[in-house]
Amino acid sequence: MSAFGRGTAKAVAALAGAVTLAGLGLAQAATAQAAAAPQQATAEATAFRIPKNFLLHEAEFRKAKKPKETSFSDRRTETRQIDPCGRKRTADGKRVAARTISLLDETELSAEQLIVYSSKREAKKGFAALRADLARCAKSGKGFDRYEYAAKPVRIGDEALLVGLRTFEDSYVHAAVRKGRAIFIYERSGGWNTKFRSKDFGAVERDARRMARKVCSLPGVC
Repeated sequence: MSAFGRGTAKAVAALAGAVTLAGLGLAQAATAQAAAAPQQATAEATAFRIPKNFLLHEAEFRKAKKPKETSFSDRRTETRQIDPCGRKRTADGKRVAARTISLLDETELSAEQLIVYSSKREAKKGFAALRADLARCAKSGKGFDRYEYAAKPVRIGDEALLVGLRTFEDSYVHAAVRKGRAIFIYERSGGWNTKFRSKDFGAVERDARRMARKVCSLPGVC
């Protein structure tokens, strides 16, 4: 083989080696990135915290005394406050934080829930899941087990619904809102009966409008 041929062969071999190393480097980088993704998601979930007493009625509920009954939960997997289909697990987007509080005063129920998602896209999925559940499971049961949901849109935040629930003995009103990457829900017992009247939702709607302004003080939510 001539000197030129030997030189060309060496150059080709060197180039092949460089391509192989580059390929290995890219593969290693991709593997490292894939391995880091779950850790990053875990770190984000760990880092995000809803401050104590951030919810509108949280401080009030914490001061409640018997016979009033209260509950507080920071579980990210807590069931959505409006749950027509009775889901046992969350399937509404990637959550990074949540807080759910309720107060039962004899027969009067008040509840408040704030859920923060990893992104606006995930929050949109969460609200879409709520709409889908309300459409899929609006009515069910017979006799004492019968329940019926009704919902209509309202202009709060980025998207919102006023939701009524009527059971055999009770009725409940809700306001559900998405603002940025957060969804918040307010619930009270009592309210609508045979007709869906906006005035029955006055208290939960006012709370929802207040939180629509307040929630943007959380980092990166809006």
